Amino acid sequence: MNNDAGNPLLVIPVSLDDETSLYTYTAGFLTEGEYTVSYSCQTDDNETDEAIEFFGDQNVTVTAGETAQAETIPLTP
Repeated sequence: MNNDAGNPLLVIPVSLDDETSLYTYTAGFLTEGEYTVSYSCQTDDNETDEAIEFFGDQNVTVTAGETAQAETIPLTP
């Protein structure tokens, strides 16, 4: 994705973990740095230029060679 002007760097699908009933995702191969994690229930139509609303923003620090984990984000905006 185009990261200019606050657009998403990555769009990652989530999957339901049947054991925990939580939605999970994995974003791999990110370089070290600060990232903002948020979610949207909207789908993106590449044919239109409408804004996507994001919820549950949180900052996550990625350190080389380590696994970073975001906090659980409630799915209700």
